[in-house]
Amino acid sequence: MPARSAVGTEAPVHVTLLTPLAALVALAAVPALIAAVRADGRARAVRQRLALSEPVGRSLATTLGAIGAVATLVGVAAAQPVVETSRSHDVRADAEVLVVFDTSRSMSASVGPGSSTRLDRARTLAHALHAQFDDVPMGITSLTDRVLPYIFPSGNAKVVDATLDESVAIENPPPLREIATQATQFGALARIPTTNFFSPSASKRLLVVLSDGESTPFSIAGLATALRASDQFFPIFIHVWRPNERVFTNGAAETGYEPDPRSGATIAKLGAATQGLSVDDVQLKRVVRTAKAFLGTGNRFASGSEHTSRALAQFSLLAALVPLAVLFRRRVF
Repeated sequence: MPARSAVGTEAPVHVTLLTPLAALVALAAVPALIAAVRADGRARAVRQRLALSEPVGRSLATTLGAIGAVATLVGVAAAQPVVETSRSHDVRADAEVLVVFDTSRSMSASVGPGSSTRLDRARTLAHALHAQFDDVPMGITSLTDRVLPYIFPSGNAKVVDATLDESVAIENPPPLREIATQATQFGALARIPTTNFFSPSASKRLLVVLSDGESTPFSIAGLATALRASDQFFPIFIHVWRPNERVFTNGAAETGYEPDPRSGATIAKLGAATQGLSVDDVQLKRVVRTAKAFLGTGNRFASGSEHTSRALAQFSLLAALVPLAVLFRRRVF
């Protein structure tokens, strides 16, 4: 996933103990400390009787310090410390992006069994666009013979990414009618401008359609009337298609499906008729340039906080290996 730019303000770091009482496990070291003191006293008495010198590097203080350090670090690990940070995420109120995924079965086509599908490539493109415009709320919808939303435009990057990764799938939801592999109906896009897919406050509305272009018959003129580009609305059609791709079931290509060589022309006609943009899926830079030119800049507002947390118990246990090694060396050498 592409790296994101930081849009927002970092909040103070907080450390929380999930199981603070578990830190009492460190008291288990008390008997070991007492035993170490007594053993050192007996050894010291014997050396005095035999007139032996004190061993170098094996002082009682070193032993007690090492035992105490091991106990403390294990106790900290048992308490399960977690570092929590939060960042207020600032997004624009005047602009929104709506990404429409063609989720018909033809989007599961690939060059071979196990290869990345058209939908996989479309999802990767959507992630890349989200990274470029993470200060613009993004919505995600499916397209078969109808348009249904996964999420309406949201400024929460985690929600958008999770939806892209976990919800966008072939025939999720399925078309109303069980028809052939090529179930896309571009005419269904006409309802987007008038069905509250965008917020009323969004004066810049960018529509991005990711499709293989293999649609059942529809009226280009009628759709163009509904989606024609303006100062407030701009459509981008991205053609996700290869001529050598097939739909595979149990490793075998379906005999009833053949890539439609007219699909590229369909996408091109849509872009021209709507006065928008039509591109192939390898032209991401052109999409970004066009989108930036249309969206421009605007005032941001804080849409909420995004929280992250990191557990520290494993690091505390690793640190305990150092004083443990000191104890081991004292006993062996």
